[in-house]
Amino acid sequence: MTRKIAEALEAGACVICRVDQKANTITAIAQYVFRYPGNPGRTWRPINEPIHVSKDMAAQQVLKTARPVVGRATLPQSNQELAWSLNLSQGQDHVGRKPGWGIVLALPLEADERILGLIEIYDKNPNRNFSADDIQLFRILATQTTLAMEQARMFDETRQRLSEVATLYTIAQEFTSNLDLETVLNTIVTTLRQAIGCRGCCIFLLDQSGEQLEIKAANGLKPHWRKMAKLGIGEGVAGKSVAEGRTVYVPDTYKDPGFIFFDKEVHSLMAIPVFAHGEVIGTINVDDRQPNAFGPSEERLLTIAATQAGVAIENARLFAKVSREQQQTQAIIQHMADGLLLIDSQDVIISCNQALAEMLGLHPGQIINEKITSPHLPSNLASIITPTTDLAHTGVQAREVTIDGSRPKTLKIFSTPVIDDEQQPIGEVRVVHDVTKEREIEQLKDELFSTISHELRTPLFSIQGFAKVLLEEENLDAEIREEFLKTIQRQAMQLSEMVNNLLDLSRIDEGKLELFKERVAMDDLIHQSLLKLQGFAHHRKVTLNSKLPAMLPAIMGDRERLEQVLTNLIGNAIKFTGADGLVVISASQANDGLHIQVLDNGIGIPEEDLDQIFSRYYQAGNKHEGSAMGSGLGLHIAKKIVEEHGGRIWVESISGQGSTFHFTLPL
Repeated sequence: MTRKIAEALEAGACVICRVDQKANTITAIAQYVFRYPGNPGRTWRPINEPIHVSKDMAAQQVLKTARPVVGRATLPQSNQELAWSLNLSQGQDHVGRKPGWGIVLALPLEADERILGLIEIYDKNPNRNFSADDIQLFRILATQTTLAMEQARMFDETRQRLSEVATLYTIAQEFTSNLDLETVLNTIVTTLRQAIGCRGCCIFLLDQSGEQLEIKAANGLKPHWRKMAKLGIGEGVAGKSVAEGRTVYVPDTYKDPGFIFFDKEVHSLMAIPVFAHGEVIGTINVDDRQPNAFGPSEERLLTIAATQAGVAIENARLFAKVSREQQQTQAIIQHMADGLLLIDSQDVIISCNQALAEMLGLHPGQIINEKITSPHLPSNLASIITPTTDLAHTGVQAREVTIDGSRPKTLKIFSTPVIDDEQQPIGEVRVVHDVTKEREIEQLKDELFSTISHELRTPLFSIQGFAKVLLEEENLDAEIREEFLKTIQRQAMQLSEMVNNLLDLSRIDEGKLELFKERVAMDDLIHQSLLKLQGFAHHRKVTLNSKLPAMLPAIMGDRERLEQVLTNLIGNAIKFTGADGLVVISASQANDGLHIQVLDNGIGIPEEDLDQIFSRYYQAGNKHEGSAMGSGLGLHIAKKIVEEHGGRIWVESISGQGSTFHFTLPL
């Protein structure tokens, strides 16, 4: 992402950072620097080294404003660059290095109204100005980066949870299948060491006197340390954990003056107390050669394992602990937006979330504990558990199905096998994503191209035919000649409108819809639009009226674009109003803006179409035969134009009784 973003914006470097709101730090997690003559060899940010926000001017500004922030190495030109530019003007970062960049543009990475981090692009030229198109492109790329980070996080969390469940399941199975304590404890330390990937794992237990801790099981420790390691209560990390009944974590043993070394290889160590009958009987210890090797996820897993280790003495507490952890796992699953289905090695569905049940129109009780090979499965459930064959990416298969309902849905199913520590399959995870909206858009787009081809042919054939007659018939009556020329003009205007709509749509997609704002008298603009459409209204036998106050305040806007909005709304009203119908345009001042209404007594819009009427390519389903098909782009473009002016557009309608389109514009 950093390389592609730097290339897209023709910048010298790009850095992606993650924010830790609790620690109030920011950490660069990825960066790319172009190796170019004269280009600095690095940015000022060290990779994977947290920086406190108080020492990071860029992070302060982005977190404060949640907007793009520019920093320059030269004297700032505007107040918004002031705070950060002072930092860069010294030519050094917070640890005294001199990266030598001229300008930095930073943008927040946001998801669900929270800032996950920030993304920066660097340029050597301090006088470079980032255009609106640059910033728009940067925003789009930042959004893609945020989605990638969030999807990776969700996938990692799900994988971590499944790994935890598999580990705990192995330990629990050992307890229920083996009554030999030594075998059980050795299974625990072996399983935990493999699951966490640490250097060593051991279990300390109090001896019969209850005053000294001894190692009863170990994996990864040298044999002589296992025999020598004996601790009193309160002595060392394990003794302190027993004395205080809590987890004790030493992230860097070489920085702890009170740490007791048995093995100089140990650089980080965590001890979790083991309880039985409400009393501490020992600890589970894990260690590693690297500092800061463990975090909340490892602590959570070890805490559960410690509780299971005490199950030989107190079964009830084990069951309660496992139940709570299962509830936490279920809470994560239940709050996923996509559907989730867990299948065990016996082809039995062991879990699903509410999102999946709602997608299928079923109750979770109709899904869980069902065998996927059963011939009596509900049809919607059967459709998503059939084998997937299309490879989405490494280790993941995907397939699309359509399920029935009041509104048919298209679901994309991703299937991933779950494997144990020996790489043996123990089940399957299926993630179900509703792609109905995406497929509807694709279908509408196909229909648009079909419609456009039809709509283009009709006026072209008309123009060609009338032009041919005009060229070949020299003695045509003047009235007929004039009517032919007017017809050619109307058809040419229709072609021009369609082409302009397609061009506008392309500009909107690329973020290049430019507005040239000037002082606009809206009453004049409304009268001009009405005058332009009087001929069309007369041809359709529709009465066109206006209700405007004596004076309307002027606005700042793009005259041509606003006329395009009015022409589209009034033209649609005429088009979908039958003979002897009425179209009325009114305007008034409301609060700090203008409120314009276009009312008709035509065919109206069905209720189910109201929330989609401004979508691209969308056309209401009740058009009569006499109405033009259209491209489904006019209202979508009108909405974008109004919103670019800082206004709002909406519609009120009852099918068969007419429609009223409203839009507002700020003064």
